[in-house]
Amino acid sequence: MTNEELLRAGYTQWEPSPYKDCQTDLFEKCIKDEYGKRYFIHVERWDYTRFPRGVIYYTASVQFQLKDGNTTDIDLLNGWTIEEMEEYYNKLWNTGWFKYYEVFWEHRGEVEGQY
Repeated sequence: MTNEELLRAGYTQWEPSPYKDCQTDLFEKCIKDEYGKRYFIHVERWDYTRFPRGVIYYTASVQFQLKDGNTTDIDLLNGWTIEEMEEYYNKLWNTGWFKYYEVFWEHRGEVEGQY
């Protein structure tokens, strides 16, 4: 995974947090369908090359909205391709355990467990 690959895959680049040492880049992609926004994938680039044997790696995270109103975070560590990561999160979404982050106005009341 590289910054360029993330941008080509439709991710938006944001300024990294000034409070996270070694985080050099932050990316986000909204996953949505015709009914609304399902979830957001956040990808962070970490650069530890200033340390002995330091490496650069990427982590991904999604916060899913549970149907009971709670949330759960699913984090993936280095080693996933963008396609594998997106497919994994999509499989989790398809379990039916989660609700939309936001249902589009014209579909409110049409999606089970939503508003």
